Amino acid sequence: MNPDGAQVDSNPYSLVLDGDGNAFVNDAGANTTFMVAEDGTVTPYAVYPPVAVDPDLGLPFPVTDFVPTGITMDGEGGLYVAGLTGFPFSEGASMVYHLTDGNGDGDAMDTGEMTMFADGLTTVTALAMDTDGTLLATEFRSGLSPFEDMTPGRVVRVTDSGLETVADGLVTPTGLAVGQDGTIYVSQEFAGNILAIRVAGE
Repeated sequence: MNPDGAQVDSNPYSLVLDGDGNAFVNDAGANTTFMVAEDGTVTPYAVYPPVAVDPDLGLPFPVTDFVPTGITMDGEGGLYVAGLTGFPFSEGASMVYHLTDGNGDGDAMDTGEMTMFADGLTTVTALAMDTDGTLLATEFRSGLSPFEDMTPGRVVRVTDSGLETVADGLVTPTGLAVGQDGTIYVSQEFAGNILAIRVAGE
């Protein structure tokens, strides 16, 4: 499949299951979230528009890919999907969409079914809901820097008033999960380990 109309490319990155046994799979290569039914049928669920590139960077292209990475259920049948963005991976260019199948046709590609939930993030790789129903996100890095001197990553909480840092100084966090007791688990790609983060007072 080539839903976004660009080059044929597939890189399944993350998935989440709904209560009906469907898997929603983010394909970072196809810039698409696919729905995989229990019988194995694969259909596009959402196709993401490109992201504008800061013209001050002087790059020869005006847009880059959304690149869906993190995905989680919203607790009410909808989905949150984060975009890492493609090169140049600019600070503050990453975002989270909220997806709903409002008309019940099996996708979130009709008017009003894909809405911006949060922006201003940087290189988001994973999403999860905490025990209070608040969205958490991992940022692969927290700001602009050359890759040979990459800034540390972090876990942030997405609130109505903005982003709150839950844990920082992380090494390329790529996976995120929350235990029933509120413990936050983060995989660190380049470090090759999984951290258990317990937030004081929670």
